[in-house]
Amino acid sequence: DPLFDDNYVEGIQKVTAEQVQQVALRYLRPETLNTVVIEPLGGEETKEAEQGESVESPVVRKQLPNGLTLLLKRHAVTPTVSIQAYANGGVLADTEKTSGLTALACEMMLRGTEKYDERQIAEYFDSVGGLIGVDSQRNSCSLQCQILKDDLPTTLDYLRQILFHVRMNEDEFKETVQQQL
Repeated sequence: DPLFDDNYVEGIQKVTAEQVQQVALRYLRPETLNTVVIEPLGGEETKEAEQGESVESPVVRKQLPNGLTLLLKRHAVTPTVSIQAYANGGVLADTEKTSGLTALACEMMLRGTEKYDERQIAEYFDSVGGLIGVDSQRNSCSLQCQILKDDLPTTLDYLRQILFHVRMNEDEFKETVQQQL
């Protein structure tokens, strides 16, 4: 909905303090309170945490020779790797002439690469229990991925293909353009 932002703000402005209080009284009740504690199962990470040693590293910022900025942080409690790639783009970067191109490019990223087709990408991430997604927002486009650390080498090959070797099938491109319109 191209008018979503306007309608959303207009709707919020109509909400009264009394309405917020009524909703709070209805849903935020002590008898419905849940408390959840998530603790790692045994192992060295738990011992380190119990001894007061940090299981997280500080964020390390590295500037790569090609201009990319890499942020790294180690969290030793879970054997997962989270990869997020962001690029300037999105609605704020589009001109009248290029309007929608960032969203279109993001949509095409998971449609296939020079090495893997759309089905192979989906099947790989399903087979390893991983997650992958792309998105275009107001000022950026992004790729997010989460996998087990043992799957990192193969996943990096998939990500390299998705980020740098997108295959633009003309029929899929036309279909995506129609969906975007």
